[in-house]
Amino acid sequence: MTCQMFRVLPFATALLLAACSHIASQEAKPPKQCTNAGPCAIEIVVDANNCNNSTVNFPEVHFPQRVNGKPNERILVEWTILQKDAYGFCPQSIVGDGVYLKGSDTYNQFEFKGFGNGSGNAPCNRKTVKLEAQNTVSGQKYEYKIQFHTQDGTKSCLIDPVMFND
Repeated sequence: MTCQMFRVLPFATALLLAACSHIASQEAKPPKQCTNAGPCAIEIVVDANNCNNSTVNFPEVHFPQRVNGKPNERILVEWTILQKDAYGFCPQSIVGDGVYLKGSDTYNQFEFKGFGNGSGNAPCNRKTVKLEAQNTVSGQKYEYKIQFHTQDGTKSCLIDPVMFND
């Protein structure tokens, strides 16, 4: 029985090491660098057990002031909920879904550009929300929140990543 234990331990250790390296690689993910060359895509990965524990694929988003020697301004940023049928943004303004700064936008750096097209008849059927980052003031940190719902509108979800004007 002791010999069998030694055969199992290396396998269990290998599984544990693989799991730990996967977690470490997610934690060490570099920030997303957004430029005006195209939409800055950020995916929302919903935690089905507790949607308030949902994450974005880039915990930090940075807007460099210059790219290839040119000003990096007016950057379209698009957040997309990956789960197709369970969650979405409610476009009705009274619900409060979307992407919002947690503090004031003293320098008017962000402009709401709308929700993506909906699919189906559910009240919260929009999968994307868009903002335009002006990026005209450097050295600013913007904490923001993302609010969305189950597609039927019965449960609200709230997460809070960070954006930086470098």
